[in-house]
Amino acid sequence: MKRILQQIGIMTGAMIGVWSFISGLLLGLMGFINPATFGLAEAFGSLPNLLVVCLLNIALVVWFVHNTNLTGKKLGLVVFIIIFGVMFFMTQIETIYFNDVIQIPWQIIMSTVLTGVGVGLVVAWQSVQYQSKVLGKSSQPGNRATRGVKQKRLTVKFVILALIYLIFYFVFGYYIAWQFPALREYYSGTTDILPFVNHMQEQVRTDAGLIVFQIVRGFLWAGIGYAVATSTKEKNNWERVVIVGLALSVGLATLLFVPNEYMPGAVRFGHFFELLIENFLFGVLCAIMFKSNISSTLKQ
Repeated sequence: MKRILQQIGIMTGAMIGVWSFISGLLLGLMGFINPATFGLAEAFGSLPNLLVVCLLNIALVVWFVHNTNLTGKKLGLVVFIIIFGVMFFMTQIETIYFNDVIQIPWQIIMSTVLTGVGVGLVVAWQSVQYQSKVLGKSSQPGNRATRGVKQKRLTVKFVILALIYLIFYFVFGYYIAWQFPALREYYSGTTDILPFVNHMQEQVRTDAGLIVFQIVRGFLWAGIGYAVATSTKEKNNWERVVIVGLALSVGLATLLFVPNEYMPGAVRFGHFFELLIENFLFGVLCAIMFKSNISSTLKQ
């Protein structure tokens, strides 16, 4: 256990260091950080929050490594999907959609995505090294995926999950996030709240494109859930279900711990509970839906 904790500490420190270095470098090159006026308070102000974010996500990755059938490059790929896909890609495509309200400069969005690539690659590499050093596993040739694995059923599962995600998005968004007056004012300019049915009618009338966008995100979330669910050991079913649920929610929700000048704390607070509950339950559904696909996909 001591060795595991030591490795978690090393991996957390590396994640913080790479995240801070790449982000600082890119923001400096883009002119958002002035070295002449940038002091220690700005540099270390959000470090405690970033530490918590990185520690929780590294702990999740280590738990996944202990419960996966994957080794080598395949393990690294799925870990990259968990870190980059959840924490950076899925967040930033929604930022782009709502950027008329949030108003984040495109340079910052770009630097966030590029930072995510670097962070994801480093954590993926560390995960493979961790598995080799601590668990004594190394890369092995994998079995080819079975092509006749009822692709039509798999497609149906993705469609069902995408529609479930759409329902989750609006239901949890309304009954959790939208119950915070500060969040309503931030997005709509008023603290007024309509009954759910009227709220949805207004949503369709003013921005029906959001429904299509969230269905697309539902397919992407299902894809991430598929990658994690089908590469986690089947024998420990409760762990597999929890790991998939956390893999789709922890990275997304914990990012809201880090303060930023574009989203007030009260808004981040409201979104935290919404995203954690919504995506955890969606991940649990992915684990259940894709259980029969474990032996025929990424498993080695």
